[in-house]
Amino acid sequence: MCAGDEKRRIMQVELGYNGVAIIGNELQQINYPSGVSGIESLYVLRQSVYLAVTGTAGSLYCCNLATLNVELLLRNSPDSCNEIKKLCGYGDSIVFTDSSDRKVKAFDPLSTTVKTLMGTGHEGTADGTDENCIFTQVHGICFLQNTIFVSNIDAGTIKLVLGLTGTVSFLHNLGCRYDSFGINAQTINAVQLSLQDVETNVSSVNEYIKTEVKQHYNMKKAATNGPDGTVPRKTQVSRGTPRERDETTTR
Repeated sequence: MCAGDEKRRIMQVELGYNGVAIIGNELQQINYPSGVSGIESLYVLRQSVYLAVTGTAGSLYCCNLATLNVELLLRNSPDSCNEIKKLCGYGDSIVFTDSSDRKVKAFDPLSTTVKTLMGTGHEGTADGTDENCIFTQVHGICFLQNTIFVSNIDAGTIKLVLGLTGTVSFLHNLGCRYDSFGINAQTINAVQLSLQDVETNVSSVNEYIKTEVKQHYNMKKAATNGPDGTVPRKTQVSRGTPRERDETTTR
C-alpha cells in the first residue's frame, strides 16, 4: 500500500520480479476521505489499512480493503491522542507515536480504546520500563522480531522496547565499556572522558560482570582461562531464562 497526497489516493500495489527489476501492478485505488489532504503513515492489518492523517483533520482512519468503506476511528484530541505520527502493528493492536504527548500508544480495533504503551509525557531521554521511560520527540516506530523500535529524533537516538529484564543494564554497561575505549559509531562523536572516568567505568563494568552476568550464566572461574583471558572451547550453560517484563533502552 502507498499513498499519494497530490492526487489524494491510496494505491494497493502488487510487487513482482521480472528477472531484471522489481515491477509493480496496481490492483485498486482508494480515494482519501473527505477533508483529508495528507497521510503521514499507513499500516495494513487483517484486511484493513489504517491511516494516520496530518493537518487540521489529524486523526486515525481505517479502510476495509474488501468493501473500501472508510471509517474515522480517532480524532486528535487531549482525550486519546494529540498528534498521531507513525503506525505499526503490535499483536492485535495498532501502535502509534503521539509526538505532542511524547508517548507511544496502542489502539485496540475490537474495543476501540486507546492506552499508553510507554512514556510518561515528560521531556527527556532516560531509559527504563514502559511506565517510566521518557522521550524528547517520539516519531518513527516499527515492530520486528518481538522488539519495538522507536525513534527519539530530537535526541538522535532509537529506543528498543523488548521483554527481557536485564537488557537495559547490559546495554548500559556495554556502552560504558565502549565509551571508555573510544569505540563509537562513525556518525556519533566519541565521548571525551578523563583517565579517572575511564577507570571508574571499567571498575563499574567489571563489578557488573561479576555480580550479574556470571551469576545468571553460572560462569566458572575457568570459563575465561584461554589465551589472554579469552573464552576457551568450553561452553556455558544458562540456568533458566530471564524474567519477562517490558524494558526500554537507547542505542
